[in-house]
Amino acid sequence: LSSSMAFILATQSAKHAQLYHPRMGGARREDTDATENGSISHALILGAGKELEVVRIPHKVKGKPTGEIVDAKDWRTNDAKEARSAIRAAGRIPVLSKKHDIIKGTVAAIREAIAELDEPITLDGQSEVTLVWSEDAQLDGSAVPVLCRARIDHLRLSAGTWYDFKFCDSVSPRSVQRHMVEYGTDIQHWAYTSALSRLVPDLAGRWDGQIVFCESKPPYCVTPIRPDGAMREMGEHRWERAKTM
Repeated sequence: LSSSMAFILATQSAKHAQLYHPRMGGARREDTDATENGSISHALILGAGKELEVVRIPHKVKGKPTGEIVDAKDWRTNDAKEARSAIRAAGRIPVLSKKHDIIKGTVAAIREAIAELDEPITLDGQSEVTLVWSEDAQLDGSAVPVLCRARIDHLRLSAGTWYDFKFCDSVSPRSVQRHMVEYGTDIQHWAYTSALSRLVPDLAGRWDGQIVFCESKPPYCVTPIRPDGAMREMGEHRWERAKTM
């Protein structure tokens, strides 16, 4: 069980979770420009995650190859589409060179905004940390173990802090609140904190988890969020319910 599967269970059904779970149906949602841009930004900010690869294709003149390999300008040609599919199949993120340069500029601006926060975020720990743990679910009066999994964007174990980055159009309080409910960030925050409290019991109850919302367009504002009591309670409720489904 992961927080993304728990969100599907809480908002759709067990059949939907079965369809998308990697060990069951294994279906994948189609990547959109927004999700792909977010993956690229994650990789650049954290220095971890999937490797980026600029898409390059054979240069052609009047449909005939010249023997030269050039950067793809867009996704319209079959050569570009085939190259993109091959890169994804290899577990890397395909990116057009012009987009790569734009996103690098965006990431630089976000890094600058992070450094200027009243409470600066220090990324000197470990990125893309996978956690595996077990929790009990109460089914028909019996405790049944549930194997759980999470991947944290950045973990500072010595400081007892963790960060997860989200990229969006607006980091206004209203937009952030809506995002947390609509995309299951409340579940994610509870699941991560629960995992770390079990895996590092000395820090149980003292973990400081922040969801860092970053604007992907100028002026590239950044808002770190620590969910309030009501949001944490909702995350716990939805996570606990998902364990029994």
